[in-house]
Amino acid sequence: MNQASDLLTVKEAAVRAERSISTIKRWMRSGKLKKRRKGKGKTAPVYISSHELSMLTMDQTPARAANRATNQAPNQAQAELVDILKEQIADLRRDKASLQDDMRTTRKLLDESRERIAALERQLNGGVRGLLQDGLSAIKKRFTV
Repeated sequence: MNQASDLLTVKEAAVRAERSISTIKRWMRSGKLKKRRKGKGKTAPVYISSHELSMLTMDQTPARAANRATNQAPNQAQAELVDILKEQIADLRRDKASLQDDMRTTRKLLDESRERIAALERQLNGGVRGLLQDGLSAIKKRFTV
């Protein structure tokens, strides 16, 4: 492999590794990546071996892919949960409306039952009074003769 084509700029390394430029620079400071300069002095351009970069990122690729999948899975799971909750809310609203209708029907039946009971009590009281009056009349007749 040609040594010149093997070298990447910091920006090229960041693009290839799918990382930020600051991450590549941090890896160079920490010693994870060895920097090479073309020229002399601190202003000379910095290069990185593509092979070293590949070796470093190869170890991290499965973990990074797993992190991406993990980060995506909660979003998908959250979306599914939101859909389920929306369905449950709609069901609860339908149940509420149905229960309110049942309550109105039950109140109407209760009011009708109370009216019927009052009418029966009036009839019963009238009938008992009538019986009592008839009984008193009969007793008076017996003793007044």
